[in-house]
Amino acid sequence: MKRWKLAEPAPEEAYAAMPEFPRLLASLLWRRGVRTSEEAEHFLNPDWERDVHDPYQFVDMKKAVDRVMAAVRGGEKIIIHGDYDADGVSGSVILHSTLTELRAKVEVFLPHREKEGYGLSAATIEKLTADGCRLMITCDCGISNGPEIAIAVRNGIDVIVTDHHTLPSELPPAFAILHPLREGETYPFKHLTGGGVAFKLCQALWREAGLADGRDKWLLDMVSISTVADMGKLVGENRALVHYGLIVLNKTKRLGLSKLIASFSRGDAEPLDATAIGFRIAPRINAAGRMDHARGAFALLTAATVEEAERGAEILQQHNRDRQSATELIVAEARVKAAEQTEESGLVVCGDGWPAALCGLVAARLVDDRGRPVMAFGRHQISPLLEQEGVPEGRGRSAVRYTGSGRSIPGFDITAALHVQSGFIRKFGGHPMACGLTIEGDENFAAFKEGFQRFVRESLKEADLTPTLNVEEEISLADVSLETVERLRRLEPHGEGNSKPLFLLRGVRVADAQAVGKDAKHLRLIVAGDSGSTLKLIAFGFGGRFSEAVPGSRVDAVVELAVNEWNGRREPQGRVIDFRPA
Repeated sequence: MKRWKLAEPAPEEAYAAMPEFPRLLASLLWRRGVRTSEEAEHFLNPDWERDVHDPYQFVDMKKAVDRVMAAVRGGEKIIIHGDYDADGVSGSVILHSTLTELRAKVEVFLPHREKEGYGLSAATIEKLTADGCRLMITCDCGISNGPEIAIAVRNGIDVIVTDHHTLPSELPPAFAILHPLREGETYPFKHLTGGGVAFKLCQALWREAGLADGRDKWLLDMVSISTVADMGKLVGENRALVHYGLIVLNKTKRLGLSKLIASFSRGDAEPLDATAIGFRIAPRINAAGRMDHARGAFALLTAATVEEAERGAEILQQHNRDRQSATELIVAEARVKAAEQTEESGLVVCGDGWPAALCGLVAARLVDDRGRPVMAFGRHQISPLLEQEGVPEGRGRSAVRYTGSGRSIPGFDITAALHVQSGFIRKFGGHPMACGLTIEGDENFAAFKEGFQRFVRESLKEADLTPTLNVEEEISLADVSLETVERLRRLEPHGEGNSKPLFLLRGVRVADAQAVGKDAKHLRLIVAGDSGSTLKLIAFGFGGRFSEAVPGSRVDAVVELAVNEWNGRREPQGRVIDFRPA
């Protein structure tokens, strides 16, 4: 059971500072750090010229651009080394689209999630060297690959790192590094994702090529996907990139992306928003790397013919269905294992054969269940593969490998725990809220588990880890109108740093209730207030709690507000996040 935490009312100062805004909107803006009418206008109306920064403010941008343009002019092979998630794939598409238009000789390499893992590998560097690579651009990876980049340098490859992940203690010996958090970096916005950093490089390349004519904005469909998918903080420049990116996304020129959208849209009248990216587009792109290989998603997003696009979209749809089914089975098993760790502040669950590609999803579900950091691992027998994988004799070599992912809670940097336990880890990377890692051998895994849980326990010993819903406002049904919901939509795009506001409806009467969907999995409710106002609610996944919402009963409900459009009729609707008897 989640605890509901209702925010303190905004002070009267908030309404006095923003008198031209309705009180509800002014209150929500105040909680987002907005303090004046001018700041409110900036927040509600992202502006390209004001909010999107000059890419040359990156310390190494000119150096990187000069090297890329020299490679273009000299006909050198350029390799884009991306990542297998939606951020890395999108960033690779951004770079590939730009370099292709600049007539570069360019290829994309995306690692296999299970076989090669996150980031660069020595084997990949050797293969690319043999294939004639002399310039590599990383995307959404590379900052933690110092040893591998050192091999590339010895092999005559210049490496340009574009990344945003947690910085290591020592930077790699790359030719140029574009990373917003790098020490001494002068770029003013620190929350770009991998795709966002790649986009800044492309902006500079267009300018250097004398083509700064707005064509970079057609890349924003992919920038918005990468930013939302990787939970980039939606403030400042990211807010502007996603705002304009959604405009481009809704009229994208990419055949594959159009077919992917058509495969799930079912003729929806509402335009695509950040929620559609987070829950529809990104999971399908991620499914390629989770269930097969990320190059399937890349091929779809760069498809040149309708036939390629249609075939690629259907493949991703099937991967996504398979991913959903497999995840549900593993989550059920993981919940049983997690239930045995009742006193732990940090949970570690592991299953034989759990695919590494699904461990992050499992960890995220357990974080939502239990409100604490979670590590989820798959345990695999690997002895037949040791020689071909080049795992050396001695320390770190084992017939058993644990590959997993971690997800955290606000205020706890999960990568800090990995640094403390690094002696037991073969390879890891990530950022404060999410990470991936590989551990060789049962003894190392046992030591890591003990050390990780001890570190979390000591770090969070004063914290209340009860899962919490942060509710922004208590409202009455009389407050909910189409006009109100339309005003709230000005707060979009929603995401990390600007979550959808949650509202409390207290003591509303259930006028009608129906179990709907396959296996009666969901609830559709109509609730009424004492003034006679009514509101339709949809409660996804709450079908098993039908007995708590029978007609005539009264409930408290935490909801998001939206517009429901059907057959040309538009009306407000609430999406239930949680409810309980009043």
